[in-house]
Amino acid sequence: MKKTDPLFLRYRTWSVKKKVPKELQEAMKKTVIVISTRTRDRKEAERRQHEILAKIEEEFERYRNPEDPKLESFRDTVNWLREEQSTNTWQQELSPEEIADIALSQLYYRYSKGMDAFNIPPEHTRVIENLRQLAINPEAHQLKEAVKQYLGLKEGSVRASSLIEKERHLIKFSEWIGPETLLTDIKAIDAGRFLTEFMYKQKTKTGAPLSVSTIKKHLSIHKAFFEWAESVGMIDRNPFEKTGNKLPRRTTGGSKIKVRAWNESDVITLLQAIKAKNHPKLASITLLAMYTGARGNELAELKVEDVTSWSLKIQRETKNENSQRNIPIHSRIKPLIVKLKESSYDGYLISGLTRVGVDKKRFHRLGNDFSEMKSNLGFPKRIKVFHSFRHTLVTRLRDAGETTAKIAGTIGHMQDDDFTLHQYADELESELAIEVIEKLDYRETANKLIDELIELTSN
Repeated sequence: MKKTDPLFLRYRTWSVKKKVPKELQEAMKKTVIVISTRTRDRKEAERRQHEILAKIEEEFERYRNPEDPKLESFRDTVNWLREEQSTNTWQQELSPEEIADIALSQLYYRYSKGMDAFNIPPEHTRVIENLRQLAINPEAHQLKEAVKQYLGLKEGSVRASSLIEKERHLIKFSEWIGPETLLTDIKAIDAGRFLTEFMYKQKTKTGAPLSVSTIKKHLSIHKAFFEWAESVGMIDRNPFEKTGNKLPRRTTGGSKIKVRAWNESDVITLLQAIKAKNHPKLASITLLAMYTGARGNELAELKVEDVTSWSLKIQRETKNENSQRNIPIHSRIKPLIVKLKESSYDGYLISGLTRVGVDKKRFHRLGNDFSEMKSNLGFPKRIKVFHSFRHTLVTRLRDAGETTAKIAGTIGHMQDDDFTLHQYADELESELAIEVIEKLDYRETANKLIDELIELTSN
């Protein structure tokens, strides 16, 4: 089932809409929550929606698990004490510790001295201890607040999908160890337990164990967060610094899946199926992939302004900075690109795509459509995928006699010192690059289908 886009235009301003779960509607006295992003810019709204949705989820959680009023009252006291210590010179007669203890005495019955003296419910003990430390030590930081600060600093400096991924994994760790945990209480043993007790038990969508490379990728998010916390003085040592250093070569039962190129009959079958579906956007992105070797979301993020007289500038949602490149336009798809430019109504080369899915990618729905189509055609799930077009392009150019270095320089497959489009200005045609890409030929039957799809395609 496809997820709906939470963003919608309301009085020419983007707002976020979230349905209230049925079990909470009576208590909250509403069926839907609508909050304005206070911007008319779609891209800015997409950045702001994540914080708004997080706050809505927090509100749902408060109604699902109503907090003890005593605990809420002490939390308010702690927030006031921290604010007073951070913005003003302390002028109270009593110390922050004394004020915190008086607040606890008023909320809970105190029958002797010491933290164990307060008649605190067992389920609140750890939270109260952490809050008390926050009250008397302005240098102490809760995990959830540090994560929020870190993500706020990263916003705008990393691509949106990367920010969402960082947030997702940091929240998983936060929920595992407890969001109210103090950063200074998180040790290397906790990081090790998180790896063995949580990460090792995670599965892919197909039910297979996570690969070692995936686990290392997820660990790098936690390492980077705690590395930042160490750099700003929140902690003395990164607890994830050595976590995963001795990971095995591969997880038990895991295997490396090698993506294969489409052969000639595969390409014809796919093009015939797309033509039968009458799906212009799927046709557009498939043809672009066939002649550029670019990834699905790189193509979905292409804007009209990224089209030069001879190339497509791949510069958004790339894998990394080295993936930003110019790819020469093959003569067979020039008519397609002209049509897409002329019919664009939102600035994107392929108009009308919405950001959905966990990572909010424009390619998400087209990717699902392609996967569903190829599965119905009987192609294997993980061996032949949308990214196989990149392998197909490379294979065909090699068969045409081109060297690996020239292919790499043309489509950005790898960095090459002697031949790379990073060296060319935006409007300077590279005769050599065009000469290489023009050797790409899908042969008569496929070429005829390609021309027919271009005729039918527009935004």
